Amino acid sequence: MNESESEKRSTQFQQLARRYINSLPEYCRRIHLLWENSRGGNAEALEKLAEAAHKLYGSSSSYGLADVAQTAQHIERLSKRLLQGSDTDKDEITVDLDRMTEQLAALGEKASFDDIDFERFESSLGAEGSGRQQGPWVFIVDDDPDQGEQLAIQLASHGFRIESFISLDDLREAVLARHPAAIVADIVFPEGEMAGVEAIAALRHAMPERLPVVFVSSRSDADARLQALRAGGSGY
Repeated sequence: MNESESEKRSTQFQQLARRYINSLPEYCRRIHLLWENSRGGNAEALEKLAEAAHKLYGSSSSYGLADVAQTAQHIERLSKRLLQGSDTDKDEITVDLDRMTEQLAALGEKASFDDIDFERFESSLGAEGSGRQQGPWVFIVDDDPDQGEQLAIQLASHGFRIESFISLDDLREAVLARHPAAIVADIVFPEGEMAGVEAIAALRHAMPERLPVVFVSSRSDADARLQALRAGGSGY
């Protein structure tokens, strides 16, 4: 990558990071509000809380915001325990969620642009091959636009041409119309915790040739990895 291209990618990432930091306080407050709406045992609200915390864990980890990521991960796990009907620990979990969501809201207000780990991003940029303007097409699907854009910047720096989607239906339509060289897919979508894996599995059955797929997710549990492998994932 020559200097001007490197500077361009770095500028794109800085713009993305600044937008993320500016939106973080509101997103953290939203998680706190989701918890308040869940206190009566509303399962739908709890599912939304777990999903929102999961997304925040993934995005804040990618920007190097360790405190935000760790707190969001705790909230996701506690929410899922309530969804599983853990009556014996319900009072303790409720107290923990009160504390964690308040802590998250405070962290969101406190986070600044200077907290972003730019070295992590810079080290992921390709040093060679980025001059190729006609590289293979890679489709990215992630319902978090910022996450998708960050992935797109990194992959484009390695010479790939990128098309991003936030909808699994839009991805399916595009893949069947013009086959990409590979797909990079999230796992968790509004349709379900394994919706990304299920959509890719269905796509592979609909296509005669093998399509390389890399799953990218903050989920690290064995079940997610196993299902991704069974769906034909080439990497995780």
